[in-house]
Amino acid sequence: MHGNSNASPDNNTVAPPPAVAPIPNGVVVQVNHLMYNRVLYFHLTPEATIEPLINGLRLSFNDSSISGMVLQYKGFDGLWKCLLNRDDSLKRILKQGAKSQNMILQMRVPREQDLLSVCDEAQSLTTPPNSSFVFSH
Repeated sequence: MHGNSNASPDNNTVAPPPAVAPIPNGVVVQVNHLMYNRVLYFHLTPEATIEPLINGLRLSFNDSSISGMVLQYKGFDGLWKCLLNRDDSLKRILKQGAKSQNMILQMRVPREQDLLSVCDEAQSLTTPPNSSFVFSH
């Protein structure tokens, strides 16, 4: 008999790796929860909005007190800033982060004393002297 036509393929051939979907454009975000001393990383697209981000952080850290008013980000000037629960602020910083190659956007869930110092500083910068400032939800 001559060779077997049903013979198995040569064992030395290597199958090509499965196709892997490319990572979509976006920004890697490092979120540091200062009270829990935990750091998590997320990938956000430039179109991300506040509510899904906040819900994801609440679940990931198991902390229902996280809100857009509490979450802070490190600006490109190196200063911590309040996100102020606004989608346009988030989109702006994500767009800036996407333009920066190999950059991780830093965010944090501050302790109460950290939050007060940053918000007091922001209030002093945005409130004219001798004016009344009322904060409401």
